[in-house]
Amino acid sequence: MSSMDDLVTEYVTKLAGHSAIIDKIIVQVLQTPTFRLLPLMLSLVWFWNEREKRPVIVNGLAAGFVTLFLTRFIQNIAPHRPRPLYSGNFDFAYPTALSADWSSFPSDTAALAFALAATVWIMSRKMGILAMFWSTVVVSFPRLYTGAHYLSDIVGGAIIGISCVIILSRWSYATAGIDDFFQKASSNHLRWFHVVLVSVAFEITTYFEDIRKPAAEIFRAFGIK
Repeated sequence: MSSMDDLVTEYVTKLAGHSAIIDKIIVQVLQTPTFRLLPLMLSLVWFWNEREKRPVIVNGLAAGFVTLFLTRFIQNIAPHRPRPLYSGNFDFAYPTALSADWSSFPSDTAALAFALAATVWIMSRKMGILAMFWSTVVVSFPRLYTGAHYLSDIVGGAIIGISCVIILSRWSYATAGIDDFFQKASSNHLRWFHVVLVSVAFEITTYFEDIRKPAAEIFRAFGIK
């Protein structure tokens, strides 16, 4: 896989620098939370009023949390893999500002995007195809373009994200209690329910960056990576 990663990364680096407009769109626009995950979150919101699909949405949100936990866990316990940007083997025209401490494998960005896309796929094949396309082109490709990840990091993250959705959707006992809680909360505490739901959607859209970065600094201060 390493040779394939190198070939793909080398090819992608040669795509940059030919068009200033395309470079800015990929590097500056497509990597913003609004363009990366907001459309996927809005796809879930689109189906929320269909009561029979709410358990699927709850399952997808739960899978998103599990996905982020698993990817971070793997990054911590697996041998450290430097991002392509810091490997010294490639010349990226538009490198992105990322911590060199975090391992490249797997991509938590791709994992979460494909978990949400898989959730959309379960509810609607047509919208699911668009969501998978979005996760591949808009979410994942810029990560290759800027040296954040190798191809195998993206594929590994996608497999983790989709697998979490499939496993939780078949393990109905795991999310039945959560779905019941959502149903009761939405009926008995509607305003608070909407406040929490919007907050969760916002944090997922931003990959919990406002929480993860301060938490990482606190852990680092105590010598925990």
